[in-house]
Formats: sequence, structure tokens, C-alpha cells
Amino acid sequence: MQKKQGSKSDAGAREAETMMGIIKFVLEQYKLDNGIYPTTKQGLLALVKEPAEVPSPKNWRGKYLGRIP
Repeated sequence: MQKKQGSKSDAGAREAETMMGIIKFVLEQYKLDNGIYPTTKQGLLALVKEPAEVPSPKNWRGKYLGRIP
């Protein structure tokens, strides 16, 4: 039984690492497109919905992520 729990834990950790890698990638895409990262106030929501707050992105290209994980 202990091995199963460890496997679930390992799988969860791998999934979290994968999601962090995806978020890092799309943040870099956002910066390449717009010259800036989303502000702290805009947060990861800026990767799903175009920010209305200043600074607004110069070249927002639609959803960078389908949803916020």
C-alpha cells in the first residue's frame, strides 16, 4: 500500500512541475508579445483574459492559457 501512496504523491509532484513549466513558458510568451510581464495586480488572469488595467498589453494575442490551474 505504501508504494501506491508514494506513486500518487510522485504523480502529483510531477503534475505540479509540469504546470509550473507551462506557466513559465506562457509568461515568457506574454513578455515576448507585450514587452512586459503581467503586473502582480493583473496576476495569472492576464494569461486568460486581456487585462484592462494599466499597463495594458501592447500586443495581447488571445488566451495564453485555457484556464488558470
